[in-house]
Amino acid sequence: MKDKTKFEIYEPARMTNEQKEQLRKITPLLDALIERDYSISIFNFATDKDEFLDHPIIGQALIMEAEGLLPITLINGEVKQMGTFPNNAEIGEWLQLSSEELLDILKVFREESGVGCSYGTCC
Repeated sequence: MKDKTKFEIYEPARMTNEQKEQLRKITPLLDALIERDYSISIFNFATDKDEFLDHPIIGQALIMEAEGLLPITLINGEVKQMGTFPNNAEIGEWLQLSSEELLDILKVFREESGVGCSYGTCC
């Protein structure tokens, strides 16, 4: 594993158009990091309900606010963001990656996967 940081996103069952767009923009980076063996997990409330209810932080948030706080991003079990998906810069900061490293990771991923600019972020 490249990094020992545990990165988790708990997403709502139904997303707003804004949330869908936010997720679309970070998906290439998340996919690239997963391919590089980073510990990244994305849980959806519709399909992974037990992950939400069994997690002490996420379960408590759901009791207090229902799904209104989702998505929730955790880094090593600590809440980093609620209500919106992180952007690429925030992901890089939390994983201690420079903007140059992020660009290199995305470039290599696109070259290896044959994915172009239309996949989510501009080249």
